Amino acid sequence: DPTHADVLIARRHLAMLLRKAGYLGLALTEAVQVQEASVKKFGTEHEHALSALMTLMNCQRSAEDLEPAVESGRRA
Repeated sequence: DPTHADVLIARRHLAMLLRKAGYLGLALTEAVQVQEASVKKFGTEHEHALSALMTLMNCQRSAEDLEPAVESGRRA
């Protein structure tokens, strides 16, 4: 099941690793998908959804996409 909690957590970790390895475009794409799936599965206030949002914010920041990063940070 691609929306199982463990799968979403693993994909969030993948996004973090991609970001740290310098694959910012791939990291950002993965982070967006994980964040959207996490919110859909758990709701906006769940710890997994909030962690996914912070991962997305860090990917946006690393890609120097600063306005969306600030907005993601505010939503968290």
